[in-house]
Amino acid sequence: MNLIKDVWIPVQRFSEKLEEISPFEITSRIENDSDPIMSLNAPRPDFNGALLQFLVGLLQAVFPPENETEWEDLFVNPPSPEVLKEAMEKVKSAFELFGDGPRFMQDTNLNEEDTVFDISALFIESPGENTIKLKKDFFIKRNSISQICEKCAGIGLFSFQTNSPSGGQGHLTSIRGGGPLTTFVTSKLKNPKKTLFGRNSGSTFFRNPTSKSTAKKRFRFNPSFLGPTRKSKIFNRKGKRPLPKIYIL
Repeated sequence: MNLIKDVWIPVQRFSEKLEEISPFEITSRIENDSDPIMSLNAPRPDFNGALLQFLVGLLQAVFPPENETEWEDLFVNPPSPEVLKEAMEKVKSAFELFGDGPRFMQDTNLNEEDTVFDISALFIESPGENTIKLKKDFFIKRNSISQICEKCAGIGLFSFQTNSPSGGQGHLTSIRGGGPLTTFVTSKLKNPKKTLFGRNSGSTFFRNPTSKSTAKKRFRFNPSFLGPTRKSKIFNRKGKRPLPKIYIL
């Protein structure tokens, strides 16, 4: 399953029709306000939040506006699905959910001897390993989720890796500190059709006008999960905590 090519994102259109789309189809039927996509429709609120961040990050990575004028134009005149598809296909190799090579948001250093956890561990409310060991999972029981579809697995994996709650010794939180609170930019326009793409494009940044690398020809996308996992020890020999190397996706 490829998260760029395949259909997997649940959405709702202005007509209240429910369907699933590929990421580049977010602007489908948006021309002339025929029946644009208005919102996400995942089965869980945290999934909707994760998908919104996924789409914002993907748009920022492959279709960043060069300046404020382009940023405004991106909001007013959304690109067609064909244009977005061409841009997103540049990075599709990094969005393979399964397979033998590097996989989306997954550790390349895993082997068959590593500990295997239940799929419910992807969900933020699931009891941790120590809670289960001490039999303290009173309210949310262990194994409450035993199986999910591959589409939900992709969303759950991204949500878990993005928010990265603490998981005990040896587990490091994300650069967000383990907090799933996110701020998005919205429009004050009175147009009732505030599309999903409008919410995404409003939260992107245009390039720094003083930057020397503004040319789109210098496009570079190299997420950390495509290579070996970089680890940092909790304390070094001098008893000081080293600064971990941060990779921003």
